[in-house]
Order: sequence, then C-alpha cells, then structure tokens
Amino acid sequence: MDPDSSPGPRPCAAVGPALRPRKVRMRISQADPWSVMTASFLLSLAVGIYVIVAVAVLWAVPAAIGVIDPAPWLSPGWVLKITAAVAVINTGLATSLATLAAFVYNAAARFVGGSELTLS
Repeated sequence: MDPDSSPGPRPCAAVGPALRPRKVRMRISQADPWSVMTASFLLSLAVGIYVIVAVAVLWAVPAAIGVIDPAPWLSPGWVLKITAAVAVINTGLATSLATLAAFVYNAAARFVGGSELTLS
C-alpha cells in the first residue's frame, strides 16, 4: 500500500512561521447613557430580587427551627418590608449613579480620547 494514498491527513511539506497570538486594540470613546441606564437597572433589579429571596430564606430557616422568637418588630413581614424598601432604594441609586458615571465618562473621554483595551 502506498503511504501517499492513506485516508488520513498528510503532513505539510513546509511549515510557516510560528503562530503568534493575534492582538486587537479597541478604543472606547463613548458610552451610551441610555444603554448604561437600562443595563444597570436590570442588573440592580436582579440583585434586589436576589437579596429579597436570600433574606426570606435566611429568615425562614432559623425561624423554623426556633432560634428566632417572634416579636412584633421582628416579624417576617416587617423584615421583608424593610428589605424590599432597601432593595428599591438601592435599585434607584445604582441606576442613577451608573447613568451619571456614563455622562462623566463621556465628558472625560472627549479630553483624553477614551479608554484603550488590548485583547489577545
């Protein structure tokens, strides 16, 4: 059987230069405030829901095994109301601050040209 007629891959006769990682340089010169606002709102909303669920679970387990005595000011409803209020305030503040940061970044990027990122 002839070695050149084998069905497998054939070795290359000439090997090119060694493969080097490709580098890509990107410049971020502007951030769209609307996109930053929607992304930060959705992210902070998800974090708020996560915190409410975590507090509910972390409250229910000790209450179920009798570690926490029910008290009027320490009831599960009161704790979840306070947690929800903090989550709503946090969502509003995080969204506002991220949007403000986008405006500040755009103003600074006009002077310095933006941020440069090199990926390889």
